[in-house]
Amino acid sequence: SEQQNFISTDTIVVTKIENTNKKTGRLIVIDPGHGGEDPGAVGKYGTKEKDINLKISLLVKQKLIEEGFNVLLTREEDVFIPLVKRTDFANKNNADIFISIHCNASEKPSGTDYGFEVYFLSEKATDPDAVATERLENEVIKFEKPTEELTKLQKILWSMIVNEFINESAKLCSIIGKEVTSRTKQNYRGVKQAGFYVLRGAQMPAVLVECGFISNPNEELKLAQTDFQNLIADGIVSAIKRYYENNK
Repeated sequence: SEQQNFISTDTIVVTKIENTNKKTGRLIVIDPGHGGEDPGAVGKYGTKEKDINLKISLLVKQKLIEEGFNVLLTREEDVFIPLVKRTDFANKNNADIFISIHCNASEKPSGTDYGFEVYFLSEKATDPDAVATERLENEVIKFEKPTEELTKLQKILWSMIVNEFINESAKLCSIIGKEVTSRTKQNYRGVKQAGFYVLRGAQMPAVLVECGFISNPNEELKLAQTDFQNLIADGIVSAIKRYYENNK
C-alpha cells in the first residue's frame, strides 16, 4: 500500500511516497541541480542541464523506492531553489545521504572534455578541472538574494561536520563512479574534491555527481536519451545499496 505525505518547507514542496514492502529505514535526499531561472549548462542542441538533472533524479527516486528506501527530492518540478536551502532541507529531514545530480560543461573547445565524475566537499579543489567545475556550479549564487556573511563559528562548525563525513562521502563517491560507468561505459574521470556551496553544511555523507558533459555534443545527445538516464540512475541506486552493504 502506498501512503502519500506532502512536506512543505518554505518554497520546497515534496511528495514522499512510502513503500511498505521492504523498508530499509534509510532516507535519501536527491537534489536535482539548478532549476527555474537557472538552466545550468546548455548544450549545442539546446539541452538544458536543469531538465536532465530532474529526469535522472526522478528515475533514481522511483528505483530507490522500489528498493525500500524513503526518498525526498529538493525539487520535483522546474523551480529555483537557493543552494543553502537544499542541504538545509536534507538536514531538517534527517537524511542519511545527500546526492546532488548535475551535468558538467567545459570552457575548452567543444568535445574536448567528456565523461563521468563524482565529487565530495573540500576547501581546496583537487585539480584545475575541478576548480572549473566548482566555479561553474557555484555561479548560481548570482540568482540568490545576498545572505549574511558566515560567522567564524559557523565556518568552524561546518569544517568539523565536513571532516566527520568526509571519509563516508569519499567511499560513496568511489562506489557511485564504478557502478555508473560499468553500466554507461563512459570515460571515468574519477573521484574529485571541490568547494561546492550546495554540499556545505550537509550533516550526512554528501556527494555531487556530474553525469556527463552537456558541452560535448556527443555526450549531450546521450544524456538526453531515457535509456542512458536509466543506466545512470541504476548505477546510483546500486551504489547506494552497496554502500550500505559495505557499512554493515
